[in-house]
Amino acid sequence: MKFLKHIAAALVFVLPIVSCEEIPQEETPDTPNQETPDTPKEDVPPTVTLTAGEATTESLSFVLTPANATSVRYAVYKADQALPTAEDLLTSSSGSAGTPADATVAETYVVNGLDYSTEYVVVAAAHSAVGYSDVVTLSMTTATPAPAVS
Repeated sequence: MKFLKHIAAALVFVLPIVSCEEIPQEETPDTPNQETPDTPKEDVPPTVTLTAGEATTESLSFVLTPANATSVRYAVYKADQALPTAEDLLTSSSGSAGTPADATVAETYVVNGLDYSTEYVVVAAAHSAVGYSDVVTLSMTTATPAPAVS
């Protein structure tokens, strides 16, 4: 019986110490200083990359990948045409305004109604509170039609 009293007395001192141990909490998106993947970083300039996809006789596809952007636009020009600045491409009031793209994730875009066997330049730019990205370009050529068999 005396033995049980010693164990009970020891538990009185040990249990409060164990129960006061700090339990780490899981981090959530609401935790300060943690960003979700598609949230633009306030002090990092926006960027955009272009990756060639498929070229048919009448269309071109490409992957547009933005980073740290709040808006992104792209356009396709024949290779001999003058290319717009980032500001012109992104400003809807300019005559050079491009097509809006998703500013948060990489996505594949297809441009149809092009001339066959023609070199085109895909241009893209991004914008955020920090400013404009550089204009990025990607040269692609539409396919040549197969010869007619008689």
